Amino acid sequence: MKIDNKNRLWVCGGADGKIYVINLANGSLIKSWDVRTLFGAGFINDCIIDSNYVYFTDSQVQKIYRIRVTDNTPGDVQTWLTYTNAQIPFAATGTNANGIENTADNKYLLVIVSSSGKLYRIDKATQAIGEISLNNGLTAGDGMYLDGSFLYVSRNATNQIWPVRLDAS
Repeated sequence: MKIDNKNRLWVCGGADGKIYVINLANGSLIKSWDVRTLFGAGFINDCIIDSNYVYFTDSQVQKIYRIRVTDNTPGDVQTWLTYTNAQIPFAATGTNANGIENTADNKYLLVIVSSSGKLYRIDKATQAIGEISLNNGLTAGDGMYLDGSFLYVSRNATNQIWPVRLDAS
């Protein structure tokens, strides 16, 4: 869940394949989207907001979705990125793309893949994808929080939070 600058709560529905946006002032549902109906699959796992969009990981298929948030009424959900096995390997079993975070400069998305423990950086302008080299894998990586040069990654299966120091590149 994340809160945008219009005091709206964005909720990932997980296995139900839905995305919800709620007015925090009165608790009313503003809008919902059913990714399974729209795109034929969907396990909406995590989200992150920048100044223009909210991005969502899908742990079931090789896609990242986004919705424009600058409008008074949220836009339609769209497939922003469909990636290949060469870019981010997909596991037939287990959880794939999970946690998502913005870099401090808002130019990139950071995505953790739970089944492999690998961390990826995705350029928002070009959609170029690169793996971030880690000393130790972060299997069961889940939610993430960036604080300066440290990325904190929760590991749900081990009940741990791991700090990862990121360099400027």
